[in-house]
Amino acid sequence: MPETRDPDINVYDIRVVWHEDGWIYGLFCTERKDPKTPLWDTPSAVAQCGIARTKDLKNWEPLPDLKAKSPQQRNVVLLDYVLRTPEDPLRAYACVQQRYSLIEKNLKLMGSLRKRPAKKKRSRRKATFESD
Repeated sequence: MPETRDPDINVYDIRVVWHEDGWIYGLFCTERKDPKTPLWDTPSAVAQCGIARTKDLKNWEPLPDLKAKSPQQRNVVLLDYVLRTPEDPLRAYACVQQRYSLIEKNLKLMGSLRKRPAKKKRSRRKATFESD
């Protein structure tokens, strides 16, 4: 993940969402050195919501961090992400069934990639010679 002018100490928990503008946006927690602490206090960090976007999931363009009143922004919710996420069934068995159903749908979508015709193996014939 490319950095902004203020280098990251740690980056984690990215939420990736495709947007109708053609970009794929990633929101993630980025921890940076707290500028209010002494240099020797290395564990002190401020958590912000970092934002980046991409078209191909390989080349990311960093965008400015989300601006909010809170100095700690670990839990940020994307409205688009929330609207497209299936509702939680609230029971363990129902959650497992829901995940199983989602996995099955994804496997069916991916099935066309796996159903490529197999290459024919060349048969190796043993040479036979007739003797006089």
